[in-house]
Amino acid sequence: MKSNESRGISVLKGILERLFLIIGLLCGYPQVIIAFGALKIGTRFQKNSKISNDYFLIGNFISLIAVLLFALLVHRVLYLV
Repeated sequence: MKSNESRGISVLKGILERLFLIIGLLCGYPQVIIAFGALKIGTRFQKNSKISNDYFLIGNFISLIAVLLFALLVHRVLYLV
């Protein structure tokens, strides 16, 4: 049985994964599906522990979500000017 911390990390990872895909697709970047798959496969080849793989995924998804939101913001600002 998973510990509460492990379960919390899994839930956070799942939320970030879906958020990344939703934001990317709504912004018109279908390439996010490729990035998503690459990150998921990348953790399968690492010899690190599951926890470090989870943090790797979480960190990358947060970074990619930030980039998507920034791109959306810049796109909106440029078309308002």
